[in-house]
Amino acid sequence: MAYETVRDKKPTITDRVAFRLERLVLGGELKPGDRLPPERELAERFSASRNGVREAIRRLETLGLLSTEPQSGTYVRDYLRDASFDLILHVMRRADDVDPALLLDLLEYRRMLMTTAARLAAERDPAACAADLAALAAALAEARGPEEAAELDFRFHDRIVEGAGNVLFRSMQNTSRELHLYYTRRFYGLPGALEATAAQQRAIAAAVGSGDPEAAAAAMSAALEYGRLAIEGALG
Repeated sequence: MAYETVRDKKPTITDRVAFRLERLVLGGELKPGDRLPPERELAERFSASRNGVREAIRRLETLGLLSTEPQSGTYVRDYLRDASFDLILHVMRRADDVDPALLLDLLEYRRMLMTTAARLAAERDPAACAADLAALAAALAEARGPEEAAELDFRFHDRIVEGAGNVLFRSMQNTSRELHLYYTRRFYGLPGALEATAAQQRAIAAAVGSGDPEAAAAAMSAALEYGRLAIEGALG
């Protein structure tokens, strides 16, 4: 994504300043509403030029972590309240540890979206959707490693969203792809997660194929609840 630094590229002064400012914000030293020190002070603190500080601030403004008000200064935004999916993913990737509350909020969002999508898929596309889901569940059972499992998991949920036939659901699914892959890679690294989820996906496929919207929603809800509890346990 645009906000990620290419790993092979030597960090610039702006990269280094942006990273250190980010740490102050994400680490809580600078809190929402706090005003940043003047550019000159930041330049001295980070052993950088004022231009490097200025460019770093602009970068974090684009990301949504900071906001500059004319004649007033630069302030830390309440970035979780105003967050986009891209910003949430960035925060999760750059934090020293995954914020449990943020991750559980994400799982709650997925439950809302996917239980409704499963209900609609059972109403609108039961036979074709169920056949595709069964094939994806079988592929998941044979997945080799968390990366492959996460990709197959996304395709499974993507097919349900397709079956729901709702363009806004499609937009939400597309936008949240990287977030979905982010947490499912970690989920499939947990003992027993792959086997349990493959069985749950077979149950979802059967429920969608039955044409029973409530059974499909219940099967999806059960699978997502298993995932939530497993991740909660892993987070301690």
